[in-house]
Amino acid sequence: MSLRSRIQLLFALLLAASTGVHANFETRPADLYSIENGLSQNSVWALAMDGQGFLWIGTEDGLNRFDGQSFQVFRRDEDSSHSLAENFVTAILADGDALVVGTRAGSLQRFDLRQESFQSLPEPVASALRGNSIDDLLRIGPGQFLIGTRDRGLFSISFDDTGATLKRQWNAESNGLPSNKIRSLHQTSDGGVWVGTDKGLCLLQDFGDRCTQPDWPALRQIAGADVGAILNDARGNLWVAAMPTGLLRIRSDGKTYDLFERDNSSLPAQRVETLLMDAQGRVWAGTDAGVVRFDESCRCFITPRALGRSTDHTKQLAVSMLEDPTGGLWIGYFNLGLERIALDANGIRHYKPSTFAEVARSADRIRAILPTGLDRYILGTFGDGVYELETDPDRGLIQSLKRLFPIDKLKEGQKQVWGLAQVDSILFIGTDAGLMRYDSATSEMTELKLGGKTQIVRQLLYDSKRQSLWVGSEHGLCRYRVQDENTICLDAEPTTPGHLSNRFVFALHLDQQDRLWAGTWNGLDRIDPELVRAEPVPAEETGIANALIYDIAESRDGQLWIGSNDGLVRFTPGRKPEILRERQGLTNRVIYGIEHDRDQALWLSSVRGVMRFDPRSRVVTTYDQRDGLQGNEFLFGAHAQDDAGRILFAGINGMNRIEPERVVRTLKPPSVHLTQLSVLGKPLSVANRDPSLPKLDSAPTFVEHITLGTRHNMLELEFAAPDFDQPKLLRFEYQLKGFDEQWIELGARRFVSFTNLAPGMYQLSIRARNRFGEASLRPASLAIEVTPPIHATWWFRTIAVLISLGLIWGVFYWRTQDLRRQRVRLEREVVRRTDEVRSQNRKLAEQRAELERANQELFQLSNRDPLTGAYNRRYIQERLARAVANGSATAIAILDIDWFKRINDRYGHLAGDDCLRHTVACMSEVLGDQAEFARWGGEEFLMLFEQKPAAQVGELLETLRKRIASKPAFADKQDVELTVSIGWFSTSTDRIVPLAEQVRQADEALYRAKNEGRNRVAGA
Repeated sequence: MSLRSRIQLLFALLLAASTGVHANFETRPADLYSIENGLSQNSVWALAMDGQGFLWIGTEDGLNRFDGQSFQVFRRDEDSSHSLAENFVTAILADGDALVVGTRAGSLQRFDLRQESFQSLPEPVASALRGNSIDDLLRIGPGQFLIGTRDRGLFSISFDDTGATLKRQWNAESNGLPSNKIRSLHQTSDGGVWVGTDKGLCLLQDFGDRCTQPDWPALRQIAGADVGAILNDARGNLWVAAMPTGLLRIRSDGKTYDLFERDNSSLPAQRVETLLMDAQGRVWAGTDAGVVRFDESCRCFITPRALGRSTDHTKQLAVSMLEDPTGGLWIGYFNLGLERIALDANGIRHYKPSTFAEVARSADRIRAILPTGLDRYILGTFGDGVYELETDPDRGLIQSLKRLFPIDKLKEGQKQVWGLAQVDSILFIGTDAGLMRYDSATSEMTELKLGGKTQIVRQLLYDSKRQSLWVGSEHGLCRYRVQDENTICLDAEPTTPGHLSNRFVFALHLDQQDRLWAGTWNGLDRIDPELVRAEPVPAEETGIANALIYDIAESRDGQLWIGSNDGLVRFTPGRKPEILRERQGLTNRVIYGIEHDRDQALWLSSVRGVMRFDPRSRVVTTYDQRDGLQGNEFLFGAHAQDDAGRILFAGINGMNRIEPERVVRTLKPPSVHLTQLSVLGKPLSVANRDPSLPKLDSAPTFVEHITLGTRHNMLELEFAAPDFDQPKLLRFEYQLKGFDEQWIELGARRFVSFTNLAPGMYQLSIRARNRFGEASLRPASLAIEVTPPIHATWWFRTIAVLISLGLIWGVFYWRTQDLRRQRVRLEREVVRRTDEVRSQNRKLAEQRAELERANQELFQLSNRDPLTGAYNRRYIQERLARAVANGSATAIAILDIDWFKRINDRYGHLAGDDCLRHTVACMSEVLGDQAEFARWGGEEFLMLFEQKPAAQVGELLETLRKRIASKPAFADKQDVELTVSIGWFSTSTDRIVPLAEQVRQADEALYRAKNEGRNRVAGA
């Protein structure tokens, strides 16, 4: 081994040691299948894929066909000569529209996929194999196979239309095999076959008489070893897995080789049972400690990180592997079932601090990201301070993770970081306990008090033009000048000139025109950065009234985008906004973060994954945890973009780094195949002999035409799309030409049924759409012919018409006169009866109207306050009782007119009545249908809110108070100024509070409002 190779290997081993595991690489989450998911048994000895894309799985309890969502199991049937001969399946190979299946008992069968029938070997051939396990199969041509057995050596068999023929047999005694126990077979590009046995390896050239052992140094190294797997890679190297020696890579000249063992290459175990070269030419090895991939850069084996099973499964013996067309690697395990991992990381990497180092789990909750170099990032966590993370530029894995400063010196609130900004060597940190200043040159930490007080910081933005730091907090907005520490703060007090619309500032953006924008709890503000004065942007300009704004971003052309809890907004000052929500294609309307890629597409983090939105094509592509995201829910403010254009989003489970140009936005469109046809609830098959059911000439996956009689008035079809990249996201639709030309959406449903189809010809088409919306290029197609009954045939109808015409002509004249007389009588009777019916209907309508008026008056009298028109106390008590009984989240508010007795004394009781009615009018105007209210007694009114967030209830009550205070009542021909005091109490669905207690709490809150000076809202 060269010095350079030794250094590379040493680096790889050190990396493995530093992480506490073998060196690994990132993949998307794995799919695991076992008995619980429908697999017939958990030992998967063989894997194959047929021409239609179905995956075939050989287990110890039958042969399984898998379409990505469900398993169909084929087992031995004692009553059928065309079933699987033995349930322990050890080897499978695809051969056109057939499979060749070998078992542990030595049976070899050809399974005709069109007929779903197993064809066994003729007796002279079958007896040569019977009782001896078939451990490997090799297809050497159409219908021609090599069979490696457990104890009888190697056989050559061919299949044709007449059956099967035993061509040849090789054994240790006569043909040079090292042993009769064949472990593995592999055909080279020149047609030679390597035969691996439990006692070494030999080469069979041109299927001649002798299997020879080339005199290669590597083969001498493994003489007598157990050869479990053989593979030729893309460079012509021969890989040989030999126990107990290890894994050898033999150069094409046979003279030089590399020996990989546990001690020198991170190979997790010496035992290798299966090898595979993927479509990218990479070599995979299945060991008894899991699956690994060879990395040429370090000449070592690396483990896919998503592959890790529970630590209880220390023996992960991989015995079979297969690559599917959608870029997935299937691994069959002994006793652990089946697994699929993505071969490519998909351009999305997941960094989780707690898996790299011994840090608190709160370090995974990342609230702020600051790129400081091409592969270096500062992370602000929610509860564990600040970390500096560095990634390996070659592999993209975490290379180092360290605290920026000791956490034990921080207050509790300073551990919860929300914002980061760097100015030269100074790092500014926004926390729950205020703004911190960290000097990396001196490691000195300083606490800064803005405006003389500690503020809960939520956002930081550095303004290089003014050499100032803009600080958004829960107390407003501050401009902090870095050089002289001069600070100007802006709050939301109405008495402050140029005040903010809301004191909670979550988003800041300085646009290309040097305008500062602030996103608050209650909308968007435009800030003059020189004067530090705010101007609220009207809700009609943003289109999102009272929305919480999480982020503001700007494209290269100066277009502003706003992410809020009520959608994504394309905002242009002075123009009508464009709002995107679920109806416009978004997965979710809550947008936490916005980043532009180099194609000017928007990447959006939300509570349901990450979305890519192309403003030009209007296409939205959604990615979730199955694509490698840290989770489906992200955190606001936790996003950035590094110098390489990679997009960073973080949440409660770490950080994702996305390379936009590598992320998959298209897949191979799924193909659809019928899997079962049923008539009158009975499944159809080729072997069906029931004369009352239609006959199929091939298996459902191949059937093209079906003929139904009129008695077959119920047809049900099941179908599948063998697509393995997130198959649960497939959506289906069908079209039945001859009945309806429209495509009908089925969603995830994989069956469709038709009843009472009229006689005629129909063409059924079924297609699937993958998660990117791409439809099948060739839908599943079935011609359906419904034959008419005898009485509906043309000749029967012609005869019937002629007979009918003769009869009609014979009696026509005789009946004409009688019919005329009857018609006159009937017309008179109809007129009389019609008049009677109209009279009765008119009376009934009058009675019904009178009854409705009486019921309405009764309801108003019993439930309305006669003075104000509001509901009365009895009605609202019943409503409160129903709400409590239903377990609804409620809020109760009691409103009392301040100094009402003074109003009566000064203006008279008639004016007091007008004030009560004015108060009710204001309540109706402000509350609308968002609450019910009633006169509780005197000048008190009680309001009931159901299923309303407490914050929204408080805002509505505050709006109501301001409305009454700002609009005098016109009472007894004069204006009377009114104010009210309101007390309220809120519950939730998980906290049941008795009705009396709710009223008491609200009443106490009302008295507190009065005691604090009236004209205010107080919550319990």
